[in-house]
Amino acid sequence: MVPKGYTLFEENHRYLLVDGPRKSAKTLSILNKLCRHAWENSAACIAIVTKTTKNAKAGVWSDLTKFIIPHWEEPNFGFRYTVEPKMAVDTKMSYCRVRNRFGMESEFQIHPLERAADAEERFKGTRFSMVYLSEADHFEDRIVFDILSDQLRVIGIPYENHQLIADCNPPEDGEDHWLHDVFFKVHHGEQYPQHFKNLFFRIPFTISDNTLLPENERIELETKYSHDQNLHDRYVKGLWVKDKAIGHFSDHYAPSIHVIGDTSSRREDEWEVIVPGDKTTELFSGWDLGDVNHAAVIAAKRDLGEDSAWDVIDEIVLLERNISIADFTEMFVERMDYWESYMKQHTKKDIMWRHWSDSSAMAYRSASDSNDQLIVRQHSLGRISLIGFQKTAGSVKRRIGLVKKLLFERRLFVSAQCIETQRMLENLRPGKNKGELIKDGSREKHVFDALTYMLLSESPMDVEMRTVSTVKPRVVFANA
Repeated sequence: MVPKGYTLFEENHRYLLVDGPRKSAKTLSILNKLCRHAWENSAACIAIVTKTTKNAKAGVWSDLTKFIIPHWEEPNFGFRYTVEPKMAVDTKMSYCRVRNRFGMESEFQIHPLERAADAEERFKGTRFSMVYLSEADHFEDRIVFDILSDQLRVIGIPYENHQLIADCNPPEDGEDHWLHDVFFKVHHGEQYPQHFKNLFFRIPFTISDNTLLPENERIELETKYSHDQNLHDRYVKGLWVKDKAIGHFSDHYAPSIHVIGDTSSRREDEWEVIVPGDKTTELFSGWDLGDVNHAAVIAAKRDLGEDSAWDVIDEIVLLERNISIADFTEMFVERMDYWESYMKQHTKKDIMWRHWSDSSAMAYRSASDSNDQLIVRQHSLGRISLIGFQKTAGSVKRRIGLVKKLLFERRLFVSAQCIETQRMLENLRPGKNKGELIKDGSREKHVFDALTYMLLSESPMDVEMRTVSTVKPRVVFANA
């Protein structure tokens, strides 16, 4: 191991983050740590969790089984394979076993986890003495950490010998990634007792820590990313900086202008958020329904004379979760009840609603012998009737242009509580190919679709051939 690896080798905090640039010797150091755990604990069970089996077998599993374990066998002190790498017939899980110092067996297992939402179902009932969360920055939700940390509970192995290790290159979300919340912010959270904070530790690696890296490889790495300062900062310097790739609305969206309110208080009843004005008689919603991704936004429209402005006042966004459309509808109905009650109390008015969705919500599904629109209508007891937005050639471009125009003219505002809508306006990006207007797999696309199905349907006159208005923007206020 490299010298920095021995620091990791001796580190026994229950939750350990190992981060740094590429080729800094993080992985091999961790794998040696796993072997030590397997040797020193009776009947240890070690889970290596990766995004896909393919990634594991071409990376950490191959390194572990073909290089690290044979290296531990060489001194002939007793550590050796008892079951060489194989796949279980019933579960299709790849595993291997080694002899430990007690003369018993410890087991290594691979667990692919493509969707963070499946973590609870996948690992419920399991017991591990050590978990290695490989390339943890690729997991989009901290539910993976929360669930796996609960599985550190092998009977017969002391509590203090259990450990979860996560490794990563600095993620493209920078300090907005959940790993930063878990391993950095926990030490500053007043709500956490000191003994809980003491469970977390971070070991940062740098390229210079890898004393075994050939000089030509180091130069190649630094040169390869010299064209992109952000990638160079993350992959070469190991800095937690956010990807600054230009998004669709980078030149138009300014949080200091377009985000209204303050949700910094820990008490929700002290939040300042946008509420519909006294003249409001109608609220609008946009929906984007899928198999595991659902998004809906609620907006109020304000009359500015010749033009109108939009305030996004609420949102429900569930990504990579096994939530049925029926359950999602019931969640939305609760939001409807809240806003109707609020308006009744403050304006003495009843509110009318209009709901927009992709026209595919009206398409028949043989599996359910129904369609999404009928499911929504049924489970809202007839209160929600989705109107189909007809997507035509060029509709994505027109919707992007409409949002740009509304932002430029200061006619689109977002309540401070609508975090996912803010994230979409900040991060929605084009793909690498010219024809890919929105980056493939973008989590922001679902909120964008929900919002713009509604905006384009309700503001058709605002859609122009040009994407940005040349009219001098006027200052408006969200509650005017």
